[in-house]
Parts: sequence; structure tokens; C-alpha cells
Amino acid sequence: FTYKGEYYEIGISGKCQPYNALTAIEAINASLPDITTDIIKKGLKNAQIPARLQVIRQSPALVVDGGHNEDAVNVLIDFILRNKIKPICVIGMSKDKDIKTFIHKIGPLCREIHTVQVDSPRAETAENIATLAQIYCSTVKPHNDFDKLIDEMLSKDDDLLICGSLYVANYALNAIKSKFDI
Repeated sequence: FTYKGEYYEIGISGKCQPYNALTAIEAINASLPDITTDIIKKGLKNAQIPARLQVIRQSPALVVDGGHNEDAVNVLIDFILRNKIKPICVIGMSKDKDIKTFIHKIGPLCREIHTVQVDSPRAETAENIATLAQIYCSTVKPHNDFDKLIDEMLSKDDDLLICGSLYVANYALNAIKSKFDI
């Protein structure tokens, strides 16, 4: 994006990120006047937030996102539509989140949905998430073995989105680290 005649690249995906970057630029300019525009540009370009629309691979897409609310799913929808993909989705969520809204919005955009339950007392069961998902996607399968599922999904040559909770994202990122240089 261009701001005050300067072009900036942002290392974090998501359509709201230019607005966040503008806030950061103005905050830095107001409070740290010795920081140059080149340093700000470098920082924004290299910025990363693990598990927040983290694109591990472009093609086929491999994306990990720990967002679990309606705003987060809207960012995922924007990403899916902008990139014209119909991913296989691995979804796990906590019981206290609005699972129904999340699945209602993301489900129709998924080619397949594979549900998981992570090791957390707050986690919803893979079966309960799958029951909701079956309304919005024709291919849905609950899984009890997250390790086996991640290995299986990473061996496919398909667009893959792993999402629904930071627990799921963290677990997936640790598994992905063993296969990819991230």
C-alpha cells in the first residue's frame, strides 16, 4: 500500500493489515522520531504473527490460522475468495466459541472438512464439530488422532487450511516445522 508517497509491503496477510500498519507508522512517527522510514518499511515487510493467517506455502496453499470468532472467519473467507481456492479444512475449536457461526461461514467454501479435538479441557469434540459441519459441506470426517491426520493432510498436494483455535494452530505448526523450513 502507499501512504504519504511511500510504498509499504506488509508481511502479515489480511485485508485489515494496511490499517494496522498505518496505526503503527503513525505511532512510531509520533513517539520515536529517530526511526527512519526505511526501518519502518523493513519492519512491516518482515512482521509476522504466528498462526494468524500464516501462509506456510503458496501453491498449493498451506495456511494456519488460530482465529476463532466471526471477525477471524471473515478474514479467512476473504483470503479463500481472493486466492480462488477451495481448501481441505482441518477445524478444531473450543466449546466456549461460536462454533455454529464459524462453521456456517467457512463450511460452504471447503472442499472437505476434517474435525479434531485438541488436548484441552475447553476443546469441543471432533464429532460435535463434524455434526455441525455436515450441514455446510458434503465431505466431513471427525478424527481422533491429530498426529495421523496432520501427517495425512501434509502429504496431499491440495490447498489446506488448518483453523479454529490457537490450540489447533500451535499443534499444527509444530507438526509442520518437522516437514517444512519455517
